[in-house]
Amino acid sequence: MSDPTPREAGAPLGFLARFIRLQVERPWLGLLCGLLLTIPSVFLARKRELHTGFESLLPDNKPSVKELQRVGGRTAGVSTLVVVAEGNDKLALQKFGDAAVLELRALGTDWVGTVENNVKAEQEFLGKRRALFLSLQKIQELHDKIEDRYDYEVHGSLTGDVPEAITRATIEKELGVDKSKGGAEGPPYLDGYYMNKEGTRLITVIRTPVNVGDLERTKALRAKVEGAVAKVLPPGVTVGYTGDLITGAEQYGQVKEDLASVGAAGIGLILLVDFLFFLRIRAVVAMGLSIGVGVLWCFALTRLVIGHLNTASGFLVSIVFGNGLNYGILLRARYNEARREGASLHDAVTIAYRDTWRPTLTVAAAAGVGYVSLATTDFRGFRDFGAIGGYGMLLCWLANYLFMIPLLVVFERVAPTHGVHPDTFLGRIQSRIDAGIPYGAPFAWFARRAPALVAVLGLAFTAWAGWASYRYIRNDPMEYELWRLENEDRGQPSAASKLGDVVVPLTGRTGPDGMAIMVDKIEQVKPLVTILHARRDAAPPGQKPFEKAVSIFDLVPDQQAEKVVLLKAMRKRIDRIRELGKITDADWKEMEPFLPPADITAYGVTDLPERVARPFTEKDGTRGRIVYIAPTDGRSVRDARYLKIWADAYRETKLPSGETIIGSGRAVIFADMLAGVWEESPKAIVLSFLGTALVVAVAFTRGPKGKRAAVLVVLALAMGIAWMGGAFYFFKMKLNFLNFIAVPITFGIGVDYAINVVNRWRLDGPGSVIHTVRETGGAVVLCSLTTSLGYVVLMRSINNAVKSFGLAAVLGELTCILAALVVLPAILILLDRRAGVREQR
Repeated sequence: MSDPTPREAGAPLGFLARFIRLQVERPWLGLLCGLLLTIPSVFLARKRELHTGFESLLPDNKPSVKELQRVGGRTAGVSTLVVVAEGNDKLALQKFGDAAVLELRALGTDWVGTVENNVKAEQEFLGKRRALFLSLQKIQELHDKIEDRYDYEVHGSLTGDVPEAITRATIEKELGVDKSKGGAEGPPYLDGYYMNKEGTRLITVIRTPVNVGDLERTKALRAKVEGAVAKVLPPGVTVGYTGDLITGAEQYGQVKEDLASVGAAGIGLILLVDFLFFLRIRAVVAMGLSIGVGVLWCFALTRLVIGHLNTASGFLVSIVFGNGLNYGILLRARYNEARREGASLHDAVTIAYRDTWRPTLTVAAAAGVGYVSLATTDFRGFRDFGAIGGYGMLLCWLANYLFMIPLLVVFERVAPTHGVHPDTFLGRIQSRIDAGIPYGAPFAWFARRAPALVAVLGLAFTAWAGWASYRYIRNDPMEYELWRLENEDRGQPSAASKLGDVVVPLTGRTGPDGMAIMVDKIEQVKPLVTILHARRDAAPPGQKPFEKAVSIFDLVPDQQAEKVVLLKAMRKRIDRIRELGKITDADWKEMEPFLPPADITAYGVTDLPERVARPFTEKDGTRGRIVYIAPTDGRSVRDARYLKIWADAYRETKLPSGETIIGSGRAVIFADMLAGVWEESPKAIVLSFLGTALVVAVAFTRGPKGKRAAVLVVLALAMGIAWMGGAFYFFKMKLNFLNFIAVPITFGIGVDYAINVVNRWRLDGPGSVIHTVRETGGAVVLCSLTTSLGYVVLMRSINNAVKSFGLAAVLGELTCILAALVVLPAILILLDRRAGVREQR
């Protein structure tokens, strides 16, 4: 079968002919221009940043994100670095700890916000005032008991009743800790320090303004801290470091290393498969360099337009490489086929351009539409991923057509590859490899064997898959177990992770375990807490949204004036009873630490010690405008269903004054992220399908049987997508913020295979289905394989969300390639037979 001329194929002879002549006659000019454009791209791409927080997946104008940024800007000590000292001498450890605190504070507030290794100040301040936290009624009852005992000691009993004696046990029960109530033991606080009971381990907690993820400042701070500690470290004492700043840096490094290893593995596997298909190093080099330029352009543009990558877009390197390589594969495969049939270098390039530029551009546009459908959403996790993938596809298409041919021309001039006569044994082997027949032949045989049966089974399976997809969506396929989206623990935990396990048992919670709400005025705190507690108490049984709201006023008792009067009177009576000799010195020594001071006074927010007030203190020193919402006891903060309940309980609160308080934190951020995925999903899917169908319609309006060809392409795509939904249903896959992306992009990428099959069928003419599948099927399978490998390598990521995306995308690839190379050819054969067209051999 002879090839039509460029004019017969409808190729634009003007610009395209001149462009081909330039590439063939002066290939070095194009390569030089590409090099000049690529050099700055390398520097820009290397400067891209990675943001790993979930807030980076939401738009900046989202109320929860804006509030999180506002809270972060006003809260002091955003991160912690913990020094864990160990030794056998308790006093040496304490002396070292106190000296280290002084050295660390000397580093300055740019590096160290606060440093602490004990709770002495808190114990002294609150211990003397514990009685003020009793209710006024309780204090009144105790006051009355002591008055009765005082009257008994002074005047005796007039009724014969003997009031309860005042002893250490009774005072401890009323004003101290009621040990009969049990409860979990708190930190030992040996001698008031963050020490274990044995006195062999001391914790020093540093709160720093350095953000988790700022690797340069983290490295600098750790060096400064290690230097300060080394100055006072005595013999026999060893130190280790942990805290969210250290573990966060380790996790960030793991993510970056994962990105690099997954990307490198994907690129390596894709190029290996290309080599096995073409069996020529030069083919791999030409395609690898061409697509490499496109990928560099893509991420250089990302640095300029978006500025960073996030958890969703960080793994796009292997995906863009695998998808973008497809255009070069089809161009190279058609060029090889023309050369094998005896065409000259110039004619082979012309034929390759003529037969591939329109379908590959259509494929690039369709893939771009699949990505861009995500970019139209408000969910930034989708938007950034879609934008990068969208312009990445077009840049890769452009890079392939700009640089692939000049590279091939240079290689051909150095050492021609088509010098083996096609009628020889080696020539026939090479011809089969060049045509991709080892890949396409099984599909051609299968389609010709029983086309009617294949078509009926394919359509029947599509009907079942459509029903299964409906059931899948109706049954709420979202993933709510957040631990399934986290990084896997591979190998032994780091030293910092191990040390982190010993910190909380010795320090207690370094702050209330909850989400922070920031108000503008301290007068708003009490009304806010009242409303929040009312919401909690109104919840149905078993559905309490949070345990409690904690404010600085929980550290400042109410009705202090009345309590102080009663407590002073009580103390005065007890002192008088002792003066009368009714309390022994031994009993007094045990009792006195639990008594309210004789000079007890009321206190306010400003009187609290710095360490006590720190969780409620902002960077500028303002106290009291932070309220914490603690999660419900027994509910997991890794359960997204509970996170939504928790978040909805405090994300927005209207005060009696008419003012509105906005809440944020990881609960609201994650709840908004899940809502964003669920709300934006239908929009992205519909836009992807309509956009892809429009691209196909426009691409096939020209030429013979254009409308029917467009319908056939869309039909094959619809089958593949339906099968993909059926696979999700069958394997009980759960959707999350990342793997959902596989659905809309599969529209744009999965249509690739049907477009190329139908386009080649149109070019070769009626009765050419088997020839089309044999000749084009190999390249189409290779395109799918390279794309799939870009996804498969994601399944070796340490992150489970990334792995789930890889699996979902691979399923989409498999279903679309099977629809395009099994069912679609069977339908085309039936159409040819119905038209009375004989099959070509």
